Amino acid sequence: MVLIQVLLVLGFLAVLFWFLSRPGSAQVRAWKRVAVLALFAFSIFSVLVPNATNSVASFVGVYSGANLLLYVLAVSFIGFVLNQYVHNGDAHQRVILLTRRLAILEAQNRELVARLDRDSGTP
Repeated sequence: MVLIQVLLVLGFLAVLFWFLSRPGSAQVRAWKRVAVLALFAFSIFSVLVPNATNSVASFVGVYSGANLLLYVLAVSFIGFVLNQYVHNGDAHQRVILLTRRLAILEAQNRELVARLDRDSGTP
């Protein structure tokens, strides 16, 4: 098996474990920032020093630095999709909770208005 295949599989598994373990923790948010900074640094490095990127690519078993960058972006994209999935699930749960609270408050408000109307004698 080529080294890049091992690295990609480990990368995909790490992203999966990373986002599904504790998605809202401060540690995960910090690692997300580090990963984004590393991706930007690698991208800029690939543009500025393409020969070095090609050397790294040939070391891990990839044809060119552009292909290596594409593989790194694929892992990053999967991480982004998982992040959006987890975030949307959390947002959906918050909307459900807020909707329930609003319904309870509106019912209590209607009951209070009816009680006030009944006690004040207005029709």
